[in-house]
Amino acid sequence: MKTWIQHRSLQVAILLLLPAALVFIRPGGGTDHGAPFKKMPKLQRVQGRFAQEFLMTHDPRTNTVPRERLMYALEVAEAKRAQRAGDALPIYWEERGPNNVGGRTRGLIIDANDPSARTVWAGGVAGGLWRTNDIDATPVSWTNINDFFDNLAISTIAQDPSNPNFMYFGTGENGFGNADAVRGLGIWRSIDGGANWAQLPSTLGFTIVNKIVIDNAGVLYAGTNTGIRRSMDNGITWPAFPGAPVGNIQDLEIAANGDLYAAGNGNGVFRFQGGMWTTVGGGLPTTGFGRVEIACAPGNANVLYAAFEDVTQTDNTNPCLTIMQTTNGGTNWTPCTVPGLGVFCWYAFIMAVDPND
Repeated sequence: MKTWIQHRSLQVAILLLLPAALVFIRPGGGTDHGAPFKKMPKLQRVQGRFAQEFLMTHDPRTNTVPRERLMYALEVAEAKRAQRAGDALPIYWEERGPNNVGGRTRGLIIDANDPSARTVWAGGVAGGLWRTNDIDATPVSWTNINDFFDNLAISTIAQDPSNPNFMYFGTGENGFGNADAVRGLGIWRSIDGGANWAQLPSTLGFTIVNKIVIDNAGVLYAGTNTGIRRSMDNGITWPAFPGAPVGNIQDLEIAANGDLYAAGNGNGVFRFQGGMWTTVGGGLPTTGFGRVEIACAPGNANVLYAAFEDVTQTDNTNPCLTIMQTTNGGTNWTPCTVPGLGVFCWYAFIMAVDPND
């Protein structure tokens, strides 16, 4: 059975990570009628989350949270998951860190400067930038790069394929509405393979950077909460990008032929090809969705996947609506048949394609 560590590639799968601290509640009162939780005012969401967590976990007899029963609860949950094992993909995951102080990891790359592919960089939205020189080690040893960056909410990491010494990380949580979200302060750059990092002054106003990708010519694209930004001079300037989608751009991907794909929150999928932006359709959902994640097959520019968050449910779970596939570069899309897609796709949601498949 292959593992991530054995082939360092992600199968086509949704990784629906459920952070233990995340609890959801529908606002009170009789006028809501099931409006999505993330649309509540931020202060009300935070206060409601804490109150709901207490109500869901406290013992009415003692009016306290019985933390000593946590392990038993985990065992019960694991047993129920095992009962559904027949619906799951035969993939086994091994936790690699960085543990505890690394925070919730959202940025991850394998360092192209390391021919052994063992050096890995990880960025946490609450824990800053980390590096390990041997991801295969047991246990894995991680080094915190700098505890004194002006902002430690790292959401994405990218490396220039034309010059791997140029590396970038973006800051700022996606604006999902989660209580632990932290605003960012733009993009940082290293020109010496990660030994030193400096903030790019022209990006100071980028408060939420969801994704950074770099094409083979070294052109940078950043998906932000105010649209797509582009830099053609290694991040020094980010002029207006004519025709680019606006709004909260939550994912960017570059296909094997160099086409750029973008996904907006509730806006669908867009493609930048031959210097022009177009909206991708051909069977993709047009309503009832929020966040969209894209994945491109590394070896075939015609094969792409798009996963959609379902915002029509009234129980605030926001499951995955569907995963769509195209085999002709986005002209036509068909739904994939996959087992249990999970919930909370507005928050814990990522997809990638195995380069060998």
